[in-house]
Amino acid sequence: PETAFASSYKGGAPTDYDVIKTEGTPFTTAAAAGDLTAWESLRTQARTSYLFSKNLNADGTPHTPVYTTAAKNAEYFKLMGLAANGITPTADPVLLAEKNLIDYMILNFFSGNEDGALSGVQSNNAPNNHFALRNRLGGSGFFFVAHDGENTFDTGATDRTGPFGTYNLAPWSTTVGYNAQLLHQDLSPSKEYQLKFADRVYKHIVDPNGVLSVAANQARVNQLSAILEPAMIAESARWGDAKGTVRTADDWRNAKTALYNYFTTRNDAVIAQLRIDSLYPPATMNPPVLNPLSGPLPENTPVAMTTSGVNAIYFTADGGDPRDPGTIALPGGAVSSGAIARTIIVNNIAEGTGGTVWKFLDNGSNQGTAWKEPAFDDSVWTKSGVSPLGHGVGLTPSNFYKTAASGTDVDPAAGLQKPITTYFRTKINIPNPALILGASLEVMYEDGCVIYLNGTEISRLNLPGGAIAHTTIASSDITTASIVQTWQSIPISPSDLSAGDNVLAAEVHLRASNSGRLTFNMRLRTQQPSANVPVGFSAGTHVVRARSVDAAGNWSPLTEQTYTVGGATPYTLWKTTNGITDGNADADHDGKTNFLEYATGGNPFANDAAPNITPNTENFTLIPPQVSGKYFTISFRRSLAATDVNWTVEVSTSLTAGTWSTAPATFVREVPNGDGTATVTYRLTTRLPNSGELYFGRARATIP
Repeated sequence: PETAFASSYKGGAPTDYDVIKTEGTPFTTAAAAGDLTAWESLRTQARTSYLFSKNLNADGTPHTPVYTTAAKNAEYFKLMGLAANGITPTADPVLLAEKNLIDYMILNFFSGNEDGALSGVQSNNAPNNHFALRNRLGGSGFFFVAHDGENTFDTGATDRTGPFGTYNLAPWSTTVGYNAQLLHQDLSPSKEYQLKFADRVYKHIVDPNGVLSVAANQARVNQLSAILEPAMIAESARWGDAKGTVRTADDWRNAKTALYNYFTTRNDAVIAQLRIDSLYPPATMNPPVLNPLSGPLPENTPVAMTTSGVNAIYFTADGGDPRDPGTIALPGGAVSSGAIARTIIVNNIAEGTGGTVWKFLDNGSNQGTAWKEPAFDDSVWTKSGVSPLGHGVGLTPSNFYKTAASGTDVDPAAGLQKPITTYFRTKINIPNPALILGASLEVMYEDGCVIYLNGTEISRLNLPGGAIAHTTIASSDITTASIVQTWQSIPISPSDLSAGDNVLAAEVHLRASNSGRLTFNMRLRTQQPSANVPVGFSAGTHVVRARSVDAAGNWSPLTEQTYTVGGATPYTLWKTTNGITDGNADADHDGKTNFLEYATGGNPFANDAAPNITPNTENFTLIPPQVSGKYFTISFRRSLAATDVNWTVEVSTSLTAGTWSTAPATFVREVPNGDGTATVTYRLTTRLPNSGELYFGRARATIP
């Protein structure tokens, strides 16, 4: 990658370029074309940025007073020909292509490159395989090109993040030893560089759609190996014993599997390494989650933005950064003039200062199923109290319960026999669920618990599947205090909430009738905007970029989603957004056509072939004239954004062509997955026979 390469990719004449590369023995940095003038200017200014960011004098002694944020930013942004605000151009030459350097270093770190810009093979004392190119006519900085990376993908634990060496000793301090890794080490103390680095790490590694996500990397392994495998068989036949030991196609397959497995853990390992170097923030500063993800949207469809650990979100809808660097409005940078505030208020709606008031029944009676429905009259339940409710000690302190729910001794003659099941109900009024951006139910329980919202089962904890009777015991004893005394969070969709009264209900089951403890506490937690913030977008393409910021002014990495709003049908827009022309193609070779990727919320460019449909059998207790018993069920994943897709359930008893038919089925439940999809379950309306018959099921997605 020298002058002709630079010219073909970046434009201009080949003779306009400086090409900086590793040459000679021992390896040194030299100019293969042009000269080292601009390279030396880059090195000198990066060294100055390092000293300012570290508050050091040139001789390594502390600088007093410490440099201001503005002074530090000025030295960093000077590398890109910008003023201290990071926005205004100056007369300084552009020496650094910031995003390119960061992406280049991310690729080296992620792949564990042992023989890259600073060579581990050379004991980190010399450069190697290093190419930097820049047009001397100006306008752009040096850009770096990956080259000769055979010493990569060794083990999932390899750490090439450094820093290596001492800043005022060779090779770090010399022109002939300087390289991209040492440039990165000079810039790493800059808070601006750290945040920009975190932005790119999130974009490439953490974001589910990132090019270095686990799914994307493993899909590439599968896709490329499928192309290469036939050639490997011929290659083995021709050259397999060239070095004495026979190499077969199985050796190649084993190496492919090792590479596939490398990507399983590599992302988490690299994130942990970067956090040590302050190049990626702790989990408390994760960026906001935007839901739905990029794709087509009907006009004015709400876009939820949620976060945790911080109290404010700022976003733009025009592709701009919601944060402006280099000012004193906030320690980590100011809110940009075009940003919209979406401050999140966390409301524990179902919990006042004294806890939630619950009606409960603990007399051992069988309440059937009607008790959990909104229309049920619970005035006949005479007991009520403030949560937490329960009885017993052991996993809870003696003063933990605000209301005793100790139960009636259902069989005094046999000793103390508590009722297996205690029922709880309360109402929550929500004036406008459309304003809720995110919601979860939080529960403490002992021993088992089934939770219902407006009559629909939301979660089942430590209880068996199938129908639950009032005599059903919990699956196991609770022996962990954290489950009893710490909130367990269960995400729910805001669409599950109704305007006005909502009924929360729960049945808590003991492990045994002589159990000494019962615990129940539950609350609803929601996230809402603090003001009238737009929740939808008008027709057109909107690049939404968002950050969260904590009370101390620390900013999260940037997250970005692109929405194509209005116009054609959602499926047509989705195809256009993703550059797809053939809905029946399967470019990522995961067994799902592009249309099914759309319908199920998959990624058409990543092998995400996790099961999207699950057949099962479940026991249902039904209201006559329906017949209770075991029914065949089908659960499948659907995209919440694919509003133009119709789903039908089909069954067959033989899988023979022509035997599939649309099944008489009834909706059971839909559980949001928190990623823009939901798992939907249907059951056949005909009860299964006791034995002797096979059923096969599938879900068919169509667009009218």
